[in-house]
Amino acid sequence: MDALGVFVDLIGKPEFNDLHVSALAVISNLLEDVECARETRKILHDADAEQMLIALLSHEDEGVRSAAAQAISAMAESSICQDRIAELGGLELLIRMTRSDHRVPKSAGVTAIAALTTGNASICREVASRNSGIEALVSCLQMHDPEVDTITVGGLTALTNLALEEATRSKLVQAVSGKVLASVLRSSSPNTQAKAALAAAALVCEPNTIAQFRDNGGVQVMVSLLESPVAEVRRAACWAVYTLGTDKTIANLIAQSQGYTEVTSDEFDRLETEPVL
Repeated sequence: MDALGVFVDLIGKPEFNDLHVSALAVISNLLEDVECARETRKILHDADAEQMLIALLSHEDEGVRSAAAQAISAMAESSICQDRIAELGGLELLIRMTRSDHRVPKSAGVTAIAALTTGNASICREVASRNSGIEALVSCLQMHDPEVDTITVGGLTALTNLALEEATRSKLVQAVSGKVLASVLRSSSPNTQAKAALAAAALVCEPNTIAQFRDNGGVQVMVSLLESPVAEVRRAACWAVYTLGTDKTIANLIAQSQGYTEVTSDEFDRLETEPVL
């Protein structure tokens, strides 16, 4: 892994500005290689690569900022790296990127936040407490262009992560409307459909949100996803039906849509022992 050290040196030196994007791409590719990702992540952490990546999030070049955020996403699979990135102030910079009107930095920023909030309660709390933190994530749900599917998926993932934490749940429920979730469920992207169903299961729990979701056709769309040819979508929709069905009004709509007949007993048994969330 001596070659990795060369790329780490490159991203840490301003004079090699023209090579930063390429070096970051190599690092990201290594982190995505299952066979060496763990070792690569350890080497990078020991070299304090997180500090270099955070510094590049403030770079004047949009491409460099985006490439740095992509590398952070891959680093964030380690809880140690997650905490180090938060400690260095990376969250504020990533939230700023997520608020961008430009697709590439917005996608890179929200994808990194989604990775950082996964399984990390303290980071979830910090994102929720930041100015415009939740607002930035919600803005990602309003982009329905198939070309920016990663933006919507990242936003849904991060919001779901925050909703699963008791300390941040109430803020999320107030900020995310059932109307928006019902709309995102209609995406033609299976990945977005699956993430939207999980988000609905986590967030559609208060009377106002339930009413918005119901009145905007969310229940019918959710039931239709039970027949998706994509297993991940069916499973997420099944979990949403299982969770939202505790509300009587939604349960009635599911029954009217014959939603329960679409879910086999085997699928429900799997959810009992191995829930999606």
